[in-house]
Amino acid sequence: MRIICIRPLVKDEKYRGHDSVLKGLIEGEFYYLYEGYDIHPDEIFRSEDHVPSDLFNPRRYASRNNRANFQVDVCAIVGANGCGKSSLIDIYIRLVNNLAAFIFGEDFLYPKAEHLHFINRLFAEAYVEIDNSVFCIRCLHKQLEVLRFDYNEREKKYIRVHPDPLSETVQVGDTIPPHPEYWKILSEFCYNTILNYSLHSFNSIAYQEEDTFIYKELRIRQQGFNRGFFRPDYVFDEDGKQIELTSKLLKEKYPEGLSWLCGVFHKNDGFQSPIVISPKRDYGKIDINNENKLSEDRLLSLLFVEDNAVDKNSEKRFPFSEINQKLRIDGFSMSQNQELVEYYKTPPTSHPDLPHYTVEEYAELRNFIRKQYDKTFHIESVDRHFKESAINYLVAKTIKIFMTYPRYMEIRAYIVKNKKTLVQEHEKDLKKALQQLWMDYSHITVKLRRTLNYLRYDHIGKRKVFKTSALAEDIDRVIEKKDKNGVILTEKYPAKETDEMLPPPIYKVDFHVYNINDSKKEKKIPFSKLSSGEKQITYILCSLFYYMLCIDSSRRFRHYDKNKNEQIEYRHINVIFDEIELYFHPDMQRTFISTLMHGLRQLPFRGIKSLHFLIVTHSPFVLSDIPLDNILFLEKNGKKAAKEGMASFGANIHTMLVNSFFLKGGAMGEFAKETINQLINDLNMDYLWNKRSECNGDIKELTSKYYAIYRSLPERKQKELMSEGFEGVAINLDYVKRMAEVIQEPIIRLRLEDIIRERSGHVDS
Repeated sequence: MRIICIRPLVKDEKYRGHDSVLKGLIEGEFYYLYEGYDIHPDEIFRSEDHVPSDLFNPRRYASRNNRANFQVDVCAIVGANGCGKSSLIDIYIRLVNNLAAFIFGEDFLYPKAEHLHFINRLFAEAYVEIDNSVFCIRCLHKQLEVLRFDYNEREKKYIRVHPDPLSETVQVGDTIPPHPEYWKILSEFCYNTILNYSLHSFNSIAYQEEDTFIYKELRIRQQGFNRGFFRPDYVFDEDGKQIELTSKLLKEKYPEGLSWLCGVFHKNDGFQSPIVISPKRDYGKIDINNENKLSEDRLLSLLFVEDNAVDKNSEKRFPFSEINQKLRIDGFSMSQNQELVEYYKTPPTSHPDLPHYTVEEYAELRNFIRKQYDKTFHIESVDRHFKESAINYLVAKTIKIFMTYPRYMEIRAYIVKNKKTLVQEHEKDLKKALQQLWMDYSHITVKLRRTLNYLRYDHIGKRKVFKTSALAEDIDRVIEKKDKNGVILTEKYPAKETDEMLPPPIYKVDFHVYNINDSKKEKKIPFSKLSSGEKQITYILCSLFYYMLCIDSSRRFRHYDKNKNEQIEYRHINVIFDEIELYFHPDMQRTFISTLMHGLRQLPFRGIKSLHFLIVTHSPFVLSDIPLDNILFLEKNGKKAAKEGMASFGANIHTMLVNSFFLKGGAMGEFAKETINQLINDLNMDYLWNKRSECNGDIKELTSKYYAIYRSLPERKQKELMSEGFEGVAINLDYVKRMAEVIQEPIIRLRLEDIIRERSGHVDS
């Protein structure tokens, strides 16, 4: 897949002045991200690629036994600050957001996810190539369209399909209802994840003019409250009675609630809405402590991904154990998560998702679920550390999943409405829901299955320290259904994936990180003490690979017939890296795409068919890994730059800096440049001063005789010389000599030394 073009459209006259999105971009301009496309209203021409189509494909450079079998494309947007790079990304995000808001609707759909907001006054379109089709998402304020162009092999072009898959008009003041009849569009489209750690990006304060109308937002949130999907603390008083939700209360307690950004930050919707921005921000702030914890959780999962082509005894068997080619994780230590263990030591008397349950009602539901777990898995009889805490967490997590995700909507309705009568009259429905849950091998149930399998199997035992390879072997034995003596086992709801056999949340994990050259592993490095660059690349790649595996895992959910259309399964993923080089040392920038590609080839995808990476960057080190045909160069005011003289893939960094990054003043630091120029000017002024006797002090005759040196002076110096003569002219030879030694550019340094030698007889020491 590829994003081939993003285009801001010409606005209606009455909406001019609302240019928060457009900024410096040119209305009506086709901003092509790849060479070779020519878009027309009813057809799209595509010339043959100069770049091999499999340049970035993992199968090209992976080992023979590698399972990676998906298409990968990479492109970039480059330009000076203020040229419109981020504006293009903002346009694309808004288009996908509006498509999702129309199809899923603007009401609250999931208890743990914000609702989507349709953005008004958007005039733009984006063209996305997927398989043998091109999809165009187009917004003209209230008009939303999806066009489809299918490839005609005989005519060698994409031809528009009629009628259009989607063409609808939105009533701006009304709440948009769901349109499930268009779900097929999303299943053929791509999931989009945007990664940006800049402190200044995606702050809802900067997007306020696009906020939803307050009366509409209040209506949506009141409806969400009535359905049980929106129940924040601030709508209850100290006695637990509901307070009327007013515009004043909403703006005071949750001013970001009107912003469409709330709907596209990471949320618990089972990766259904086709877009997410990461990391999540609250009022523009990133909770870095939470990011640290999330990254450690995700790294634990990735740590056990194996390269099947590598020898079992090799440290490289687990490719994600290496960080930035300098650090290696060889295992971890476990200690109790004191907060969870203490909280679940005794069965909780309530659940945050069931605030209307009495203590007795919740106990009845809790005990029934616990009984079903024991009946099926015999967990009460096992001997495990913190067993009671693990069981109570397991039950609470089960209820949380039922109350959170759309696939369990029917059982959630039973739980919310029936309370006391639930266990007595609807046991069959609850048992069926539990069976459905136990067959759910997607990312939604990972923590639950880790806890359940901790109780079921003795692969963790009472150990506190684990080598990655040793634990992986113990897990393999369980998954292969063999006990320690090699006896084959048979069971219901068997463990299938290594990830579901890792330590449960009642434990905290401390990674054993060492320098890659510390062969004896004498000095452990705390994960929290990694450099900012090492943390950043861990955050970015762990988040990215985690999202990808979660999206792919949706296929592992076993559908019942009546629910088989309820889950959108994405086959294509688009990733936007915005300002990827933040915190990265140049060498980390240089190796980023290589690190990314080598990580991709290890991912055990089962359903993902293609990946696309769009990189917005200021780094020549990143750009040197991307072919010129795959780069959009922007100049000031949104103009597309001609590619003549540009360089990228495998090019010299200095050539790229001057040409591809529009450094009109060259690649030298500006302060150094000014200092060198000042030295040369001072030497030239001193030279003219010492030649003044040849012209009897006549400045005009002197400047005429040594015109070339005079004209090399800055205009200001020329005027001073003509009006004030040589008053105050002096130079320190020792300073000049020392500066000539400091300058590292050899040509400039040698020329300065020549000038000093030529004129040393005229220079005062």
